[in-house]
Amino acid sequence: PAPKSPPAGTRPAAAPPPSAPTPIVPARPAPVRTAERAVTGMSVAAEPIPGGGLRLRFPWKEPVAAAVYERGSRLWIVFSAPALLDLTGLGAGDLVTEARQVPQADAAVLTLRLRQRLMPVVDMRDNAWIVDLKDPRDAPRPAALAAVAEPHHPNGPRVIVGTAAAAPPLRLRDPEIGDEVDVVPIGRAPIGMSIPREYPQFELLPTVQGIVVQPKADGVAVEVTPEAVAIRADRGLQITGANQAKGVAPAGEGGVAPIKADPMKFRAWAGAPGAYVPTRQALQQALAKVPRAKIGEARLELARFHLANGEEAEALGVLATAGAADSRLADEPQFRLLRAAALIEMGRHAAAEAELVRPSLAADPEAMLWRGLAAEGLGDHAKAAQLLRRGENVLVHYPPELQGTFRLAIVDAHLGQGNLASAKAALELIDPARLNARQKIELLWRQAQADLKSGDRLGARPKLEQVAASAHRPLAARARFTLIEEQLAAGQIERDKAIQGMDGLRLAWRGDDFEPGLLRRIGSLMVDGGKWRDGFAAWREAAALFAKTPQAKQITDELAAGFERLFLGGAADKLSPVEALGIYYDFRELTPTGAKGDEMIRRLADRLAAVDLLRQAADLIEHQVNFRLKGEERARLATRLAILRLLERQPEKALKALESTAGQPLPPEQTLERKLVEARALGDLGRYEQARKALAEETAPAANEVRVELAWRAKDWAEAARLAGAAAEARLQAQPKGDADLRRQVLKWATALTLLGDEPALAGLRGRFTPIFEGTKEAQTFLVLTSRVDRTDKDYQALTKEIAGVAQVEGFLAAYRERIKAGQLSAIN
Repeated sequence: PAPKSPPAGTRPAAAPPPSAPTPIVPARPAPVRTAERAVTGMSVAAEPIPGGGLRLRFPWKEPVAAAVYERGSRLWIVFSAPALLDLTGLGAGDLVTEARQVPQADAAVLTLRLRQRLMPVVDMRDNAWIVDLKDPRDAPRPAALAAVAEPHHPNGPRVIVGTAAAAPPLRLRDPEIGDEVDVVPIGRAPIGMSIPREYPQFELLPTVQGIVVQPKADGVAVEVTPEAVAIRADRGLQITGANQAKGVAPAGEGGVAPIKADPMKFRAWAGAPGAYVPTRQALQQALAKVPRAKIGEARLELARFHLANGEEAEALGVLATAGAADSRLADEPQFRLLRAAALIEMGRHAAAEAELVRPSLAADPEAMLWRGLAAEGLGDHAKAAQLLRRGENVLVHYPPELQGTFRLAIVDAHLGQGNLASAKAALELIDPARLNARQKIELLWRQAQADLKSGDRLGARPKLEQVAASAHRPLAARARFTLIEEQLAAGQIERDKAIQGMDGLRLAWRGDDFEPGLLRRIGSLMVDGGKWRDGFAAWREAAALFAKTPQAKQITDELAAGFERLFLGGAADKLSPVEALGIYYDFRELTPTGAKGDEMIRRLADRLAAVDLLRQAADLIEHQVNFRLKGEERARLATRLAILRLLERQPEKALKALESTAGQPLPPEQTLERKLVEARALGDLGRYEQARKALAEETAPAANEVRVELAWRAKDWAEAARLAGAAAEARLQAQPKGDADLRRQVLKWATALTLLGDEPALAGLRGRFTPIFEGTKEAQTFLVLTSRVDRTDKDYQALTKEIAGVAQVEGFLAAYRERIKAGQLSAIN
């Protein structure tokens, strides 16, 4: 008999290949063009897998669907687009004994014979398909598709396999077995039939990727819809709902779970179109009439009605009443699922997830679907993608608008993971005609996001503008925000203008994750523009207002990082010390613990002290001494604090700082410095005898310097002259030709002798030291002090006192003051 035409929905059979085996093709074919579309060459890469096995890589430049399955002694790899395959690389190993491309006009079909039993493992990375040939013991199982019989479908009995991204079916002839099969490649991976499903008129063969239908009777046809693959027969399939197929896999095997027998029937629950009020009244009246034993089911009917009509709060109220009256009903899986669906529709995703993780719902594909929606609402994109995929089969039973909700969530899950190829594939499966007005705006928003992630800013802009002008307030605000960002990135607006525009969006939509993200970005722009205080304030407000959101920690981390960048990265040097101090005190709680925080305070204290803001610098260091430091470091810093207190004329506080860290063992030079500061503070308080005792055992020149100042303050001119003379003599031995330090010591000596009235000693100084003062700025002062004049003259006495005062100031603390002005406070001690 003449061969029959293939059933509708399948492609024509390709010409059978030669019966003799074909070796691995060595040549790279040149691009050719068929009557339907351009076909180019593709080099198939092959490389060994560590531990044994082979990896095949098919580098497609655009998304294509694939099917991979074993039949007889051959491995079949089928793609939904044509290409001439260069198989030269397959000869690199000894695992592939034969590779043949089967001629097919609209597809690329490759068959392989392997030297040993290997299991194919399929993956998709960007647009490239990867097929790993592994030891079966090491090969993971793919996500399992499920087949569901629908014997009473309005268009006739059918078997459906719920899956998105399915390509049109291909009819391929198997040269080894001699029959034909219909192959449906799928554009996501890995997903296939883990075990065969046998029906009276056809069989679903096991696959690693895609769907393969083996007809066993004439008239079997395979059709592809956006949500599923359907198998029908011209004269009707001989199936029943009770016995769907032999070899049905258990629920949830490998990934995608089979549809349960009775998914939620939103269409039926909603009632007849236009009959909302009478349907509601009938359900309410039924509650008053049904026997007590059946009131729980009547309440469930009313809850379903409310849920199907978008009245989630009302549904929850009825369910709460039903659950309170019957605890056993409240534990039923269907009750939990209804309650979870209502919670999700109200945006209460965490509460919904708690309902759905019950053991009774663990393997329920419909529960997986709603768990995926809850996970996406909670921002767990990876978990959402997995669960939505496993429950996707259920969608064929949902009304279009509800399907749209889940389809959009699938796109969000892929975008959230950065899986752009999968997101675009999911977008292509959404039919805008099946969406309501609000969902159409949501679709535009996601299309714009995909455009932006792929770098197509021109394509995204009109979509964003349309969303921004819509009545969808949450997305309109987000679209306007994105448009501002795009303008800023393109240099079309200045930073301040962008901040102003974003600040205006704070009232456009509030309450969800948009507002903290908005404040976070405003803060970043302000900080980048040098408006540190305003930026920190925006970040702190966002972290406080949305403390329980996932963004709160990220915002807090950015605030802390910005604070460190300001005070440790050198940015604070561009601010005035007063402004820097103000920002520090406003956000002092951000000071990090440990060495970073100490370094931050050190730098700020250095700047404050350098501009004579001694009290403010001392207060910063005092906080470190009291609350942050321990041990030797604390004692060292206390000495620095005491010096600042002395310079601001607060000797009591200087002594208190030293006393708070007394007893800490220190190196000798630091111990000496503490004694000098203590003695000077005691002298400032007039406690000269205590001061002298503090230095009793010290012989260092610096100790003598302080002793001179103590005598000077006590107006003990004889002691001052003796000590200054000793210091001058010691300096003269070190510098016989004299230097500034020697001249300073001699002037002190001469001043003390003048105030003492010791003329012979002054004459001796004049004769001895006049040469070292010649030509210096101190020469006139030395001459006045040592000349023979009337020392009772009032003008002379006034001049002597002025010189004495200068000599006192240019003493122990003078060196500290100079170092501090040079920004070297932290170098002291």
